[in-house]
Amino acid sequence: MYCSTIHAQQHYTKSNGLLSNTVYNSFRDSRGYIWFCTDKGVSRFDGKNFKNYTTADGIPDNSIVNFFEDRAGRLWLFCVNGASCYIYHEKVFTASNSKVLANLPVVAFQRTMCDGDDSTMYIGYSRGPLIKLNLNNGAVTDITPDTAVVIPAMQYMHDTLYVYDTWNGCIKYYHDKIISINNDRVNISSCYGITRFTTYGTKTDVYKNATLVASVDHPTMQTVIKIVPYDNNSFFSCTRDGLFLVDYTHHRKRPIWTGIKVTSISQSISGNYWVTTLDKGIYQLNRQIFDVPLIAELGEDDLLQCNDHLLRVHNDSLYSFDRTSLAQEAIKCKYETSWNIAAEDDDYLIYNQYNNTVFLNRKTGIAYKNSFTPTIAGRLPAYSVCIPHDNGQYYVATPFDYANLFITNGKAHYTFDHYLAERNGQRVKGCLFNRHLYMLTSNILREIDANGNNEKTIDRYTDLAPLDIFCFNNHIMVTAADKIIVYTQGTKKRTIYSLNGLGLSNIVRASGNKFVAATNTGYQLLTFLDTPAKLIYEHIVSPFNSSDISYVYNCGPHLLMNVNSNLYKVDPTIINTHITRPVFFINNVLVNNIKDTSRHIILNNTGGNNIFISLSPLYFGNPNISYKYRFIKDHNNSQWFYSDGGEFNLSLPSYGDYKIEFAAVADNNNTSASQFLYVSWPPPFYLTWWFFTIIGLLFVALIVYMVYLNNERRKLKFEKEMDQLQLEHKAINSLLNPHFVFNAINNIQNLVNKYRVDDANEYLARLSRLIRQNIENLQFNLITADKELSLIRNYIYLQNLRFNDKIHLQINNTADADKLCLPPLLIHTFVENSVVHGFSPDIKDFTITIDIHPDGKDYVSINITDNGLGLNKPTQAQQVLKDKTSIGVDATRRRLQKLSEFYKVQYKLDITDRQATEGTSGARVSIRFYAHFGNLLPVN
Repeated sequence: MYCSTIHAQQHYTKSNGLLSNTVYNSFRDSRGYIWFCTDKGVSRFDGKNFKNYTTADGIPDNSIVNFFEDRAGRLWLFCVNGASCYIYHEKVFTASNSKVLANLPVVAFQRTMCDGDDSTMYIGYSRGPLIKLNLNNGAVTDITPDTAVVIPAMQYMHDTLYVYDTWNGCIKYYHDKIISINNDRVNISSCYGITRFTTYGTKTDVYKNATLVASVDHPTMQTVIKIVPYDNNSFFSCTRDGLFLVDYTHHRKRPIWTGIKVTSISQSISGNYWVTTLDKGIYQLNRQIFDVPLIAELGEDDLLQCNDHLLRVHNDSLYSFDRTSLAQEAIKCKYETSWNIAAEDDDYLIYNQYNNTVFLNRKTGIAYKNSFTPTIAGRLPAYSVCIPHDNGQYYVATPFDYANLFITNGKAHYTFDHYLAERNGQRVKGCLFNRHLYMLTSNILREIDANGNNEKTIDRYTDLAPLDIFCFNNHIMVTAADKIIVYTQGTKKRTIYSLNGLGLSNIVRASGNKFVAATNTGYQLLTFLDTPAKLIYEHIVSPFNSSDISYVYNCGPHLLMNVNSNLYKVDPTIINTHITRPVFFINNVLVNNIKDTSRHIILNNTGGNNIFISLSPLYFGNPNISYKYRFIKDHNNSQWFYSDGGEFNLSLPSYGDYKIEFAAVADNNNTSASQFLYVSWPPPFYLTWWFFTIIGLLFVALIVYMVYLNNERRKLKFEKEMDQLQLEHKAINSLLNPHFVFNAINNIQNLVNKYRVDDANEYLARLSRLIRQNIENLQFNLITADKELSLIRNYIYLQNLRFNDKIHLQINNTADADKLCLPPLLIHTFVENSVVHGFSPDIKDFTITIDIHPDGKDYVSINITDNGLGLNKPTQAQQVLKDKTSIGVDATRRRLQKLSEFYKVQYKLDITDRQATEGTSGARVSIRFYAHFGNLLPVN
């Protein structure tokens, strides 16, 4: 620790928005806000702005002495009048609007609080009682001991409550029952996790996990107001005499701030300290309070930079900072504002006045105004560049010439004085590096050797206006408004770095390849890398925010910063070593102008999708924050959208479930952790999947119903046509039956006349069975094949009674006759046609053959052949078609066709003359049809 007095970086009072300059306490909550309690209410600070709460905002008392945040995030206020109150989500809760507070006593005043188990907390009042509060139902249990209590602190660990009483020492409760009392008296006790600080008289004890680890005894401890831990070995002592840092391991106490009544100290998320006082408001101390020593309080004084020398103007006095110790040494002179100081060394101060260069002896105060003879340009010099170097010599230059000189007895003596090869009347800048003088005019960079004998042009500028020149690490750097050009010494090789519109106005070397530059967006730290050639620039946020820096200077090897009229020495190695990520919160959400406190918003699809979102940042360590957001839907991320402000009016691009990601971005491009808002925007019912499903189902149902109606119509038409064909078949059959019956009756009569009674009875029975079968079969559209074959057998049997058994019937059936279904009379019609048209008594062994066999999986083939007369002539075929039996054939064909068309299956019916196709007599009927009609229509 290097100094005994620390100066504040910032000072906040009522004029900055604080409620009162009388601040009792401070507290940093779990979100990062710092709260200050005053005699006029409480103020919440975000690093830039104050948000105040008073009785006008609902708190029961303006005099607040302390805070406590429970594990749920409720911030409890310790009101002097004893009323209970907490703030949660920026809303004030009191006994009138919270059941948790309804049963608490109004006793002045709450002194300490601590969390108990998951649903309880303990509250100790200044002079009792001690109560246990159930946070679920507001139930209050009084556990005050019999003796009087003044409770400055409590701790709850391992189901045990430790109560620190000013009069009774430590009272230990286990499950709300007193198990022990330690009578060590305390004045102040502060608990921070497992660490407790206890003060009585001049002694402070430090406990960890209820075990004494250190004791510190110091006379000034009697004025202690509050103790706050600093690290594992030390603590801040806030006293009426100032702020002290106490190292309890090595028993050392060092003053940080004296002569002021300090009530508390809190550390922000950026690491800086916020000190409260009883009558002077709040002060901010830099986190590196011992690494950034204060060099001078400047007030209204000006500082003048001359090469790497620094001068201070105080009224009309002039002081020089020592380049090693930074001590201020008075220069014996009376400063005039007309002086344009060009250089300084241990002996002389060189300045230009009224177009003449003056050497002022620092020790005697004698100004040598007529020291120079006219230059080779024929006039007295007013040197723009004056650089001290070896043994009291100076390199000097004007826009016209350059020289090397030294002073003896108040007279200037030149070792050389040369014209510039190209001269103009514009300004000139210069630097000295490795015994080479580099001169920069408005459009030319020159290199001149130590003896002034060799002038070399390094570069000419046509598209930029150079501002200044610096030398570092074997490089020459020329700055312009938005570019930096770096040259390697001894060559003309250059690298141009763009500043992307930063607008450079001043640059100061920090160390090595690092520079601090003043830009139009604040101070930046520039770092030049050689391999590969690269320039890195970032906003300075540590140890000071760039917005707080007024100016930056070099003094010898030291880097100095003017912050709020205080001059600090800054170690360049600590710049931006403590960069904090921005922190922000989703503060307010309005959905269609209605506030929504949830993080999962469900939009009403009839009310629009306008979402207003307000974000609240913490500005500690990041004074300038912008925001970005994007939409995430179905694992697809949209592009980032950027905004400088923290208020957004968002409209979702389409219906669906969204995750909106927000992030804060600091000036140095350091990005915060993301926060998310979940939004569900259900589509209207007519765009939902279930609506489309229902519509689809209805459409399918409609199609099915239309198909059903169409099928029903087809079926009805089919049934009518089949009925008509059936009637037609019956009518044809009725035409055939009388002739057949008459013949059969005649045959029966002949048998009776011949007294062949048994044969007549058999004939009659067969005829009766044939007629019955025929009538029954014609009642249906389908019959089984065995019924059809039975009918044919009876028919042939009766015909043979007539023709004396000259007709032979042969049936070859490989199909399942009792399951195969076919239209009635399908085979019989063609058998009858063979008998009627193909049989002749003259034909020997007239045979009708019926072949039935499966044709593939779903079809059956029937072939009916005879060896009769055949269809040997077309005229005869035409005659056959006109015959009554051929009408039956046509009806059979049409019935088979209708069945096949309705059920969308195939059929075939061919009648051919065997003589033409097979070379033998007779006819062939080939039928192929669907084998499963029996599954589709009623079957007899």
